[in-house]
Amino acid sequence: MQEVRTDENRYRRREVVAPALTALRRAWEVAALTVLGALVVIGLVVAIALPDSRSELRGQLLGLLVALDVGITWVGLLLNYRELRRQNLASQELLRMGVQLSGRGQLADRFMKAIDQLGDRDKLDLRIGAIYASEGVARESSELHWPVMEVLAAFVRRHCGEGVEEAIGGPRRLAPDVQAALAVILRRDRARDEGRLDLNGVDLHSVRVEAAQLAAANLREARLEGAWLVAASLERADLTAARLGGADLREARLEGANLVGARLERADLSGAHLADANLRGAHLEGTNLIGAHLGGADLSEALMQEAELTAAHLEGAHLRGAHLERANLASASLQGADLSMAHLQGARLVEAGLEGAQLEFAALEGADLVRADLKGADLSGAHLHGARLEGARLEEASVTGEQLAAAHTDDSTVLPKTGTALTDAPA
Repeated sequence: MQEVRTDENRYRRREVVAPALTALRRAWEVAALTVLGALVVIGLVVAIALPDSRSELRGQLLGLLVALDVGITWVGLLLNYRELRRQNLASQELLRMGVQLSGRGQLADRFMKAIDQLGDRDKLDLRIGAIYASEGVARESSELHWPVMEVLAAFVRRHCGEGVEEAIGGPRRLAPDVQAALAVILRRDRARDEGRLDLNGVDLHSVRVEAAQLAAANLREARLEGAWLVAASLERADLTAARLGGADLREARLEGANLVGARLERADLSGAHLADANLRGAHLEGTNLIGAHLGGADLSEALMQEAELTAAHLEGAHLRGAHLERANLASASLQGADLSMAHLQGARLVEAGLEGAQLEFAALEGADLVRADLKGADLSGAHLHGARLEGARLEEASVTGEQLAAAHTDDSTVLPKTGTALTDAPA
């Protein structure tokens, strides 16, 4: 709206200033030509007044004056042509600005009318029409794109719990107008966004959200339990304390997302992309993270009991103090991960890649580390009572003889060389 008012003021100023400048320039040109014309007249008078004895000088002077007169005529014609051309261009520019301003004003009027219609709770068809009219405005005007999306997001936030139908064992159906507004938001041109889409606290539990384009959206405390969000675009989204229990997030893009304290119990995140995501204190009990990409993610103090992490990518992840009791991490890639003080009692780490991992004071009682690769891992103070280390590789690992004595090893266990990383227990 501000853009429309600004352009209108600019258009009015140009309408007033342009004619004044043209008149001033024209006056200067006329004055210059008048002076030159006067000089020609004076020259003619002087030439005619010369005596016959000065006929040669008179002829030269008359020739010069004729040439000057011709030149003045041509200059006048050129100035007149230039002025006509300038006026024509100025008229075209004013016409263009007028048409453009008129178009913007019409778009603004359409948007304001749509907002009024959205507030009519008695006419569903009118509200749906207003939503699609708003989408048309957003597509035609880059200036109005973001205001339209903000209004539609507010509409979804306010009415997402109204007029729903619960299908037993199936997805929840939103009210038709809310579904239409959500569809417009999800298929918007994200390149025109001017900030975070505000869906704070939105209730979309058990809703099937197709092709969700929600990158960088504000979804704090959103209700998304059981929602269908397969391959959703949620990069850098703020999902702090969001409820996603049982949600289907297979192959979802969540790189850099904020999921601090989020509830993801038994959600399906298989193959999901969570690199550099913040999952501190998140609830991931029983969550399916098979093949998920969690490199560099912060899972400090996350609750991941019985989570399924087979073949998950956790290189360089932060799992300090995380609860992974009875979790399945078979063949998971944990190279360089920080698992210090993590709770891994009864966890399955068969053939897991733990090269260079930090496992100081980790609780690994009863953990299955058969054929795990622990080369260069730091197991200082780790609790290995009852842990299975058959076939595990422990070259250059920091571990004591007492710790290994409490674990299950066999001839296939590759132990650190005596005098290097393998140390005796303190006396």
